[in-house]
Amino acid sequence: MRSIRRGLKRLSVRLAIMSSLLIISALTIFTFLSAEEETQTLSAELNKQAIALAENIAASTASYIVVKDYTSLESILMRSADFPSVIDLQVISHNGHTLGDVYKGDDGEVETRYGTSYTIPEGALVRKVITAEDNVVV
Repeated sequence: MRSIRRGLKRLSVRLAIMSSLLIISALTIFTFLSAEEETQTLSAELNKQAIALAENIAASTASYIVVKDYTSLESILMRSADFPSVIDLQVISHNGHTLGDVYKGDDGEVETRYGTSYTIPEGALVRKVITAEDNVVV
């Protein structure tokens, strides 16, 4: 016990401990800031991909909506839902009627949903991204 107290009284031991604590603190702060920056970058990239997918689906399904070919519209949605990060996809008319609705089941297989109706919030016909919990809604 006395040798430990004598050791702590030496300047070189104090400097080594302080330097170690400073380096550990700096590395902890750097790691935290890097992780935060990476999270923001990843979130922004996922939002861009969600918007690109939504615009692609809108462009691809527009002609099928005009001619009311809902089978082809559903086929496009089912292929688009194969992307790993996609949970479900809906194409909804301006008045809230569901034109196509697919989702991934618990087993990861893409399935269709029928008979669902959605309420379109005020101003929702403008392109926007809503992030809620782990989901991105475009």
